[in-house]
Amino acid sequence: MTGERPLTRLAPMKSQTAKPIVPVGCPRCGQRQNRTPGNFDPDREPFGPVQCMACGHTFTRDEYHRGWDESLRLQSHAVSPRLRRNR
Repeated sequence: MTGERPLTRLAPMKSQTAKPIVPVGCPRCGQRQNRTPGNFDPDREPFGPVQCMACGHTFTRDEYHRGWDESLRLQSHAVSPRLRRNR
């Protein structure tokens, strides 16, 4: 084992934004498959672009923020399948 370096754990990547980036539903087709630039910040001016990978719709700032709020609301009400079984 001489000369080999031990494996180390990598730290999680830090987000550039205060808000978590979550997939939001497209107002046109309902899919949650978003394409964003690598340095995307939902609060930055100019906004986006955010596009739906399914239908190509380009989100407005308001559409994205409404979808973001809805995604977080759904996540907060999500129940683990394991917990659902025990009900």
